[in-house]
Amino acid sequence: MDDSPGTSSAVTSLDQVVALDHARFVDAAYRVVVGRPPRADEGARMLERLLAGDTKTWLLGSLRDTAEGRARGVPVSRAFRVRYGVQRSMR
Repeated sequence: MDDSPGTSSAVTSLDQVVALDHARFVDAAYRVVVGRPPRADEGARMLERLLAGDTKTWLLGSLRDTAEGRARGVPVSRAFRVRYGVQRSMR
């Protein structure tokens, strides 16, 4: 994987992850939130949900709410918590 700026290996925050597109978003989401690359089925499922219209905030928040995500405890901004909380309350 490339370490240049803008690639998932250089991404360290959820705000940076949100700026990525499609497969790069999925890879970075897993690396930042749970500390590992997605397994093939996980990556395919998240990409499918993204392409079906789920928001990046929803996908990141949902991943962070897994046992693995909670254990890692990636810090989130207040703005992110608000956006995710609103989306969660509407589901």
